[in-house]
Parts: sequence; C-alpha cells; structure tokens
Amino acid sequence: MRILCNRYFLTLLLFGLLINVSQKTGVVLPSFIRNYFNDLLILPIVLWIVLAFIREIKGKEFSVSWVVAIALATYYSLFFEWYLPQFYSRYTADVYDVFCYFFGAFTFLLFQSKIKST
Repeated sequence: MRILCNRYFLTLLLFGLLINVSQKTGVVLPSFIRNYFNDLLILPIVLWIVLAFIREIKGKEFSVSWVVAIALATYYSLFFEWYLPQFYSRYTADVYDVFCYFFGAFTFLLFQSKIKST
C-alpha cells in the first residue's frame, strides 16, 4: 500500500491533523477553516484509502469509480447533515458541508485521473 505514503495524501492528513489539534488546543482559526476545511478534506482522504485497498486487491490499474465517490459523498451528507443532527445537538445540518463533501469527492476524482494519465 505504497499509495498511502504519497506526499499528497500525507499532506491532506497533515492539514486535517493540524486543524484538529489547533481546535482542541484553543487556537483561533479563520471561520472557513474552522467550519469547512475538514469537510473538504475528509472525502479525498477516505477515497484515497479506498483506492489503496482496491489497488491492493484488484491491481494497480484500478481506480475509484465516480459512482463510488458520489455514493460516499451522499452517505456522508445524509449521515452527518441529516441523521445525526436529529439526535445529537453536537451536530448541525449545514448545506455548505454537503457542498464540501461533493466538492472533495469531485476533486479526488479529478486528481485521480491526472495521476492515472501521467
């Protein structure tokens, strides 16, 4: 699973980690970063891990299909922006989060195809 050692994947993880640590330690971050940046990062990170498993099982020529990416973005949107806010006050429904999930998925698909063509 060398794909998980890719510098772009590690950069995504590092950004997500830095934002989470900053929030936990009380560092004041700009509103966009505090509210939406991790939502932009999560699907590329998850899809990258899915890609690693697919390639481990099926071979290096395989990639994540757009159907899988859209299905995962839909799942995240429904679970985190519709289901959880009904039962837990910690979660709030936000249409911008949904946009971030889908934008992250499409960005991953675009990036994945660029890697494939080089």
